[in-house]
Amino acid sequence: VGYEDPEIYAARRGELFDSIRRWKSGVKIIFMTPNMLATYVHPATTDDYVNHAMAEGNVYVTESGMLDVYMARAAEVCADYDIPVCDAYARWKEIYAGGGDITEMLASYVTHPTREMQRLFADMLAETMRESNITD
Repeated sequence: VGYEDPEIYAARRGELFDSIRRWKSGVKIIFMTPNMLATYVHPATTDDYVNHAMAEGNVYVTESGMLDVYMARAAEVCADYDIPVCDAYARWKEIYAGGGDITEMLASYVTHPTREMQRLFADMLAETMRESNITD
């Protein structure tokens, strides 16, 4: 699938946070996790080789728990840097656990959220900003 080692991923998050803070001292950062990926290969992708192949890869990533490991490492790095996490990924996992069809919530049935689910991201980010007292 081409994912880097979770420890490299975590180190790069730290490098990114350091770089942002060097660029602008006192900047307020929120880390937002991504949405889940396809949980099955949707029939609508059958005639689209690229989306079909991506869906197969994404189903593997979802089923393997790979993103769970990455998001856990990201949360640990954020805690080390005292950066609030807007955990959209956890919310998507809750939806999935409650019987939500994640693949149907993706505009391409593969990766990107539908407009409705993009709204979820916006609402969650606004809530995290309020909770973290980040309003400017």
